[in-house]
Amino acid sequence: MSGIAGGRRVLGDWPLVALLGAALLVSSAPLYDALPHWWAALEREFGWPRRQLALPWSISGYIAPGLAVALAAGWLSDRVGPRPVVVAGLIILAGAWAFFGLAQNLGMYYGAFAFLMVGAAFGGWIPVTAILCRRFARWRATAIAAASMVAPVGAVGVAPLIAWGVLDDGGMGWRLTAFAVGGCALMVGAAVSPGGAVGPGMRDGRPTAMPRRGKAAGQRLKPCVAAPFGSSLPAAP
Repeated sequence: MSGIAGGRRVLGDWPLVALLGAALLVSSAPLYDALPHWWAALEREFGWPRRQLALPWSISGYIAPGLAVALAAGWLSDRVGPRPVVVAGLIILAGAWAFFGLAQNLGMYYGAFAFLMVGAAFGGWIPVTAILCRRFARWRATAIAAASMVAPVGAVGVAPLIAWGVLDDGGMGWRLTAFAVGGCALMVGAAVSPGGAVGPGMRDGRPTAMPRRGKAAGQRLKPCVAAPFGSSLPAAP
């Protein structure tokens, strides 16, 4: 037990950074970076033209998340806490990928895509940044940068893997691949949840790097201004 405690003291909250980086990866890479591969698979099976496939992306990708969904993710992060928002987003994402794998017509595809965008926003950058702002008293920008780096680096492997998976000849097919992506989102959500591998000190909402009493008593951390859309999220006292 002393070895585990010593490891926690050495690692601090950095395992949490890796976990939140995985949340960013699963909420972005299979959707944004692998989007052309999903479109190609749907074109082969249903013969839908690319303009119909791209329509929900044109609407959801630039209107809904940028306005209503992103605002809701930020508001909920302030009201109920960012961690429940991330968990809810990954659960929505898992269900949306499963529904996407069952799509038989354009209506189902459009509905699945809408929920994919909601899940990606709730399980993505805004609440993840809020968690890291609250957890890190020092090295805050480094923690945000490290978590953000996981998604583009991981996408280098995820996109080709999905390109192979959606193939009917040699791969799993696009439906099973969608179910597999949803399962990954669900596993990451379980790890981020209160009973999962959330890292030391996560449940009390205080940065482990700052003492509760002593010289820092009564002091508040400086607001974090690294979140997008100009929001300023004060750290927990």
